[in-house]
Amino acid sequence: MNFERRMETKTRCEKKAVHQNESTSNNDWQAIISGRWKYMENNATGARWLFDVVADPKETHNLLGEQSERAARMKKELDWR
Repeated sequence: MNFERRMETKTRCEKKAVHQNESTSNNDWQAIISGRWKYMENNATGARWLFDVVADPKETHNLLGEQSERAARMKKELDWR
């Protein structure tokens, strides 16, 4: 996905939930966006994050501990891709 498309998607997420699922990965990083939720993980370090991009567009508050079931579902979907 090119940079312009990602920014357009992020802008729509800030205004309202996006209805499609998107995912991206490289050697160390993987991420998936589903509606207002963005799940990211670093395969090299094992670090994981979950953000509500509508309520927290700057992605400063990791909700992984508070939304562990949602994070597990998103991780499962990401691993499947």
